[in-house]
Amino acid sequence: MPWAENAEWFSLGTFRDSDTFVFDRKAIRERLAAGLERVRECPYLRPDVCKAAVDELPSRASVWGRWRRRIVKADSPRATPLAAREYRHGCDVSSSVICDGMAPLGDDEAVRTILAVSKRCALGRVTRKALAGGREV
Repeated sequence: MPWAENAEWFSLGTFRDSDTFVFDRKAIRERLAAGLERVRECPYLRPDVCKAAVDELPSRASVWGRWRRRIVKADSPRATPLAAREYRHGCDVSSSVICDGMAPLGDDEAVRTILAVSKRCALGRVTRKALAGGREV
């Protein structure tokens, strides 16, 4: 399951309020299981690592953290109308948006998850630098 802004699994859940999205871990696990079924014969597949990755995902995402709302068209399957608040130049600005989940702002949450899973599943030494392709992060 890709860690990309348009990844469908980032819409599996519900909005608690206009700023907070609660991920549906059961639905995410089911989606992952369906994807893993296609590669179950792979000798490198470690189901324990996949399970740990879902367990380490955040339970919710907030626009006040490292996430943003996924804006979609009103006819999208999981479209949810929200009143979005922003602060521009000291002013509180409200607008109506149609969203279907949250999208990460970069890879920070993915890196945190991978580091936690590597420790939990004893995958060896995995570092932020290695995950960034040798660049300092």
